[in-house]
Amino acid sequence: MKRIGLFGGMFDPVHLGHLHAAREAAQRLSLDKVIFIPANVPPHKKNGCFVAGKHRFSMLQLAMETDARFAASAYELEKEGTSYSYLTVEHFKSVFPADKLYFLIGDEAYALLHTWKMPERIRAAAEFVVVTREGTPPPQDALYVSIPKVQISSTEVRAALAAGTDVKNLLPGSVADYIEKNGLYRGGHYDGAGTT
Repeated sequence: MKRIGLFGGMFDPVHLGHLHAAREAAQRLSLDKVIFIPANVPPHKKNGCFVAGKHRFSMLQLAMETDARFAASAYELEKEGTSYSYLTVEHFKSVFPADKLYFLIGDEAYALLHTWKMPERIRAAAEFVVVTREGTPPPQDALYVSIPKVQISSTEVRAALAAGTDVKNLLPGSVADYIEKNGLYRGGHYDGAGTT
C-alpha cells in the first residue's frame, strides 16, 4: 500500500512555498508521492482572473522536476467546469483503491471547510493533512504538518511580476524562465484569463 498526498490549488503560479509545504508533508508522513492538482475554476474564485490552465500546468510540470516524489495531474483542467474537491478526491480513490490517500490543505482553508461542498465525502476517501505555520494552534480533528513560516504567496509573486521585480528567490528557476518566455503576469497580463 502506497501513501499518496493530493495537493490541490490554483498554483498561479506554483512557487517555492508550495514545494516546501509538499516536501515537508512527504517527509514527515512518509508519502511515496504528492500529486499537485491545479484547479480549473474553484467555487470561491468563479469570477477571478487567473492564468490559463495550460500555462499553470506547464509551470507545475517544470516544478515537479525538483523532487522525484512530485507529480502533476491535469484531471480538474481536463474535466472543465467548477472544480469540487470531493469529486477530485473520489476520482483518485478510484484510481488508487488500495492506497492510503492524504488531502493536503492550508490551515486557513481548513477553517472554512464547513463552507465547502460535501466535505464529508473528502474525509471518507482521504485523510486530511492541515499545513500550519509554526506557532499556529494545530487542528484537533485532523493530522497536521507544521512548517516554518515561508513568506511567499501567489498574490505576492504575481504583484512582483507585474511590477517587473526579480522573483528568482520566490520561484523555481525553470518556472521563472517559463513566465519570462511567455510574458505571463507582466503588467497584470494574464494570457487567457479565466480560461484553460
